Formats: sequence, C-alpha cells, structure tokens
Amino acid sequence: MTTESIKELSILIHEENFFEVVALAVKDWDEALDQRDRGEFDASWVESNEYLKKLDYKIPTDEMEISALREFSFKKVFRLTQNSEAASYVSDDIGMIGEAIAKGHVSEWIAKLLDLYRKGEFPC
Repeated sequence: MTTESIKELSILIHEENFFEVVALAVKDWDEALDQRDRGEFDASWVESNEYLKKLDYKIPTDEMEISALREFSFKKVFRLTQNSEAASYVSDDIGMIGEAIAKGHVSEWIAKLLDLYRKGEFPC
C-alpha cells in the first residue's frame, strides 16, 4: 500500500495502536537511538532531508498539515515512552515522510522508512 497524500498519512498515524506497536517493539530506546545515529541510516536520513528541503511544496497548506502531524507524533510517542529524544526522532521521520509526499518525491529510501513504521518497527 502506498501513501499518496498527507490525508492518507494522517489517517495511518491516527490509527488505533499505530505508535503503541512501534513503542513496544523497542526494548532499549537509548540503544535504538544510538544505532540510528551511526552509519548508513543516519547518512541516508540526512541526505533525504537535505534534498527535500530544496524542493517546494505543491500546495502551500501542506506545510501546516505536516507540522500538525509532527506535533501529534511527538506528543503520542512522548506519552508512550517518556523519552523526548525518541519522540523527536519519530516526529522528524513522520515530518520527512509527509514532506516527501507533499513535494512529490517519495524516494525508495523514504518509502522503506514508512514501511518500517507500517510494520510496527522503529527504523534504525
């Protein structure tokens, strides 16, 4: 299943237990976050984010909608984990996925990132 609009992404992350499953899958948040910051994952994340920042939104209101999705994601994950760093990473991921959708550039790497969340896994 592909997510082709911000609305579809919103519906997905607001599904019951979407973030709960991801949060429960992580036994040690510090270890998972450290793993993300090393090597290929971090390099791919930064490269994707920098590329997207250079593109314009196709619809001006998408930027506000993505901000709302980021805020929802942060608050939900923080409530579940009591870990602000984990909540920030998830929020940043959801924001980047939303930005890719809104800007019409969902790369293979970003599609895989979203797929991991769909499977209930924290990407690292």
